[in-house]
Amino acid sequence: MRLLLSTWLYLFAATIAGCGWDFARAWSVSVYSSAIVGITAFANSAILVVRGPAAARHFSGLFGIPALALFTSDARLATALAVFNPLNLWYYADVVVALSMVMAMPRKVAVATAVVLAVGTAAMYYGIASFYEAL
Repeated sequence: MRLLLSTWLYLFAATIAGCGWDFARAWSVSVYSSAIVGITAFANSAILVVRGPAAARHFSGLFGIPALALFTSDARLATALAVFNPLNLWYYADVVVALSMVMAMPRKVAVATAVVLAVGTAAMYYGIASFYEAL
C-alpha cells in the first residue's frame, strides 16, 4: 500500500511540475526507494529485539532507531518525531535524487514532495499514537 500511495504522490507532483504522467517511472522510484525502507525496518527490528518487549510501553517504543523523538517526553509527539531518524532522512534524500533523475522533476518540486511525504508520515504516526493512547 505504501508503494502505491507514494507512486500516486510522485505522479501528482510530476503533474504539477509539468513533467508528465509516467506511471512506470513513478513506480520505479517507489520500488527503488523501498529498499531503504526495508533496511530501516530491519535495523529497527534488530534494535527492538535487543531491547526486549518490555521496552515498548508506548507506541513510540516501537521505534528503536535514534531520532528527534529523544528530545520529547510526550508519547504522541515522540511517535511523530520518530520519522526523522538518520535512515529515514537517507530515504527522503534518495527520493529527492530519484525524482530529479528518473522523472526529470525540478529539484525544488522534488524536495517539496519529500517534505510532504515526511510530514504526512509523521502526521499519520501522530494520529495512530493518539488513537492508541485513547484506548
